[in-house]
Amino acid sequence: MAKKKTPHKTGYQSDCCDEEWAFCAPYLTLMKEDAPQREHPLRKVFDALRYMVRAGCPWRMIPNDLPPWHTVYDQAQRSIAGGVFETIAHDLRKMLRLLPDTAPGAPAQLYDLAADPGEKTNLFFKHPEIVKELKALLDQSKTTGRSRP
Repeated sequence: MAKKKTPHKTGYQSDCCDEEWAFCAPYLTLMKEDAPQREHPLRKVFDALRYMVRAGCPWRMIPNDLPPWHTVYDQAQRSIAGGVFETIAHDLRKMLRLLPDTAPGAPAQLYDLAADPGEKTNLFFKHPEIVKELKALLDQSKTTGRSRP
């Protein structure tokens, strides 16, 4: 009886998708992808690092179908020393508007949704009277325990 062929799994759930790779690759690339000293594609090395972090396994237990543990370890150490992961996290926060560029140092966000539906411009410092009024309403709600008049 002939054995039934099962498809070979080519990746892991922790592998980054094309969109994630398009975002991360510029931060990680220190030399060309086809540089002679590069033995493994950088994306595979990054996927191996993601696998290790997601699975919580020790370096030396990275599966054999991924780049060798010492290659992944060395790349991770270079990225850590270069502040790569912190820069990626910072830029992601900016993209998600957790660190708005329009009003650095603002403790809150204030937007005019009629004029700026995309919430691109934080008006916190431009309209202190509105901030004061909204803060007073918030404090009143906290004191009375009610948000309805």
